[in-house]
Amino acid sequence: ENKEYNKSYIDIFFETHIVHNIGYNNFSEKSILPIYNEKFFILVGSNRFYKLAKEMGINTFLELFGLEGFDEIDSPYEQADEIIKLLLRIDKNTLKEMFISHKDVFKENKRKLFKHFQDQLKPVQEFVIK
Repeated sequence: ENKEYNKSYIDIFFETHIVHNIGYNNFSEKSILPIYNEKFFILVGSNRFYKLAKEMGINTFLELFGLEGFDEIDSPYEQADEIIKLLLRIDKNTLKEMFISHKDVFKENKRKLFKHFQDQLKPVQEFVIK
């Protein structure tokens, strides 16, 4: 158990593959962890993640943080600049209040993520059972 991780309200992470411009279409462990742990998240370098998350009905919280259009910024450096601006304008107490008021949304995001993986594994499960 990571006690420091559990004290935070938001995960901000950079996808490693942006350096090589691979552009994975799916979730990585970095994007799964905050959803699983029911936290806010901001992902730099994978706009495809946001597209998939929105298709699944997962709340990405971009609008909540005033980051409308963040998922359309191609440059990870520009995305990082937007995150720095966000961190400079939001205080810890506001973030804490936002976190508390969104607990139900976190749980719903987690449910939708699990359903997505169940649906993805269903054909494999059916194949194995046959």
